[in-house]
Amino acid sequence: MTVSSYRSPVDAYPHSGVQGFTQIDYVKKILTARVYDVVRETALEPARNLSARLGNPVYLKREDNQPVFSFKLRGAYNKMAHIPADALARGVITASAGNHAQGVAFSAARMGVKAVIVVPVTTPQVKVDAVRAHGGPSVEVIQAGESYSDAYQHAVRLQAERDLTFVHPFDDPYVIAGQGTVAMEILRQHQGPIHAIFVPIGGGSLASGIATYVKAVRPEIKVIGVQTEDSCAMAQSLAAGRRIELTEVGLFSDGTAVKLVGEETFRLCAEYLDGVVTVDTDALCAAIKDVFQDTRSVLEPAGALAVAGAKRYAEREGIENQTLVAVTSGANMNFDRMRFVAERAEVGEAREAVFAVTIPEERGSFKRFCALVADRNVTEFNYRIADAQFAHLFVGVQIKRRDESAEIAANFESNGFRTVDLTHDELSKEHIRYMVGGRSPLAHDERLFRFEFPERPGALMKFLSSMAPDWNISLFHYRNQGADYSSILVGIQVPPADHGEFDRFLSTLGYPSVEEGNNVAYRLFLQDEKNKPSGPLPQPSSSSSATPTPNASSNAPLSPSPGATTPPAQPNASATPSASSTPGAQPAQPSQPQTSSPSATPLTVNVAPGDALWTIAERHEGSLLAAAHVPPDEQQRMSDGQRINVALNEILQLNGNLAGNPGAIDVGQQVIVG
Repeated sequence: MTVSSYRSPVDAYPHSGVQGFTQIDYVKKILTARVYDVVRETALEPARNLSARLGNPVYLKREDNQPVFSFKLRGAYNKMAHIPADALARGVITASAGNHAQGVAFSAARMGVKAVIVVPVTTPQVKVDAVRAHGGPSVEVIQAGESYSDAYQHAVRLQAERDLTFVHPFDDPYVIAGQGTVAMEILRQHQGPIHAIFVPIGGGSLASGIATYVKAVRPEIKVIGVQTEDSCAMAQSLAAGRRIELTEVGLFSDGTAVKLVGEETFRLCAEYLDGVVTVDTDALCAAIKDVFQDTRSVLEPAGALAVAGAKRYAEREGIENQTLVAVTSGANMNFDRMRFVAERAEVGEAREAVFAVTIPEERGSFKRFCALVADRNVTEFNYRIADAQFAHLFVGVQIKRRDESAEIAANFESNGFRTVDLTHDELSKEHIRYMVGGRSPLAHDERLFRFEFPERPGALMKFLSSMAPDWNISLFHYRNQGADYSSILVGIQVPPADHGEFDRFLSTLGYPSVEEGNNVAYRLFLQDEKNKPSGPLPQPSSSSSATPTPNASSNAPLSPSPGATTPPAQPNASATPSASSTPGAQPAQPSQPQTSSPSATPLTVNVAPGDALWTIAERHEGSLLAAAHVPPDEQQRMSDGQRINVALNEILQLNGNLAGNPGAIDVGQQVIVG
């Protein structure tokens, strides 16, 4: 890819200072760059795990270990070191997606000059905070626009208004030369054969600086740029032979989200770059994970671009035993992005395939399907009963190679389960996987439980095989979290007559569980209106996020407190707990007896004076349906949320055994009524 005679007019970036330097001019500027006052020569480290997987030695140029956690300090400081003293005294201004801003802030503080820094509003907070921390009182940070290009236009206006010197983040010879010192270090650190050096591209300063130097010193080495598929302005520009301005750019790799590359960086890349590889978000997430596994360091998305590109290139070209170098350009990662990265890394590394599978809505079909994946590591399982004839499952399965998903889908199909491979469907991976479910009018007699399953093959089949054949699974949600145990949400349709047998099943199963049928979120989003009990919604309880324990299940009744008399079972007990109780109510004095209905028998709970009794009374239409209590020694060991959870489960346990009017609740010292 060579366009050696191309010269673009200086128009889009008027503050670049470009003067048409030759290759030898740049080599001299790189060799004499003033960067080592503030930057360190970063290590060139072997990525042993990644090398073994790719069958090619891979080295990481660790620019993420700079004082500002990116290579950008090199170009920023070198540029500012070459600004005349009188102009420097008036101050500098720049626009940046974050990392260049930190470099300018760090340099301004070191030189004792004022700096105005404009960053997009989409800049991760970790970068904005770092700019202020590095610059201190020397720096004014302004957020404007959604991309670098938007922020740049705002900075140009401010530069004219305040008579400041513009420090361009990429389209400036001194910035390019500063970044080019990375190439000088690589060639000094590895003097053996190198097949290719992979460089991330946003505006192009790092790629143009490295390519210009490498092609002058060791022209046999390929220099390959890497961009994301949704922010590939340089790739499109090189293909067109002119700079192409994108109307929109993807912001996941915010450090390379540039709509229009620099004129000088484009000229140099067109002359010396061997090509550009583009990668998607999943591949980028997988590269972040690869680097973490080799170094225990977490890169930002732009920082892992070169690694993703090296992997894609090696796979596409089918090379073996060829030395590859990837510049890990930055580590300014927002912490809240890590969950997304972890979710998408498995697909990007071809370690997870996701499917939509349709199974007959009949008893035993779910178990039969699970038997097909029993020998595989299931990473995700989402299901909600929705149709009388068919059920749709969202399933994630761990794989070892990219083409394995087709084999799995064919296996499902051959066993009578219609299957759609969603592994490369963006909507499914980003949204639908979290939206499977909803209310179902078919989910009658549903009991909802959170189980703690061990992460080992056969755990799910043990659960399914232990269930009575007449119990139908109406909801199932599981996602592998990388722990020894996982929380699984299961809805099971159990006829009222089978509740006793079901409780025995829970006690013999051996998996800790919590019944969540009274959970406010379940009742709002999953329970069908006609299946809901009457009464107001319960209040959210902190117990909903607690780790399931055997005692937290409704099949684990509490012992009565010393001195308390547990009411005997009533022969006419048939009432169902209503949702009208409100956990966590404030202490109240015992109420006066209310008028009894003719058929009701008064229910009395007696407590010895001095004993602390914590009671939740369940009332519906003037009748007391159930009462639960906790001994004093157990109260002291519980948080409020746990108390509420235990009491509600106790009400469910007593349901069917206690019914009648609130004729009297006779207590010695304390009653809490909810």
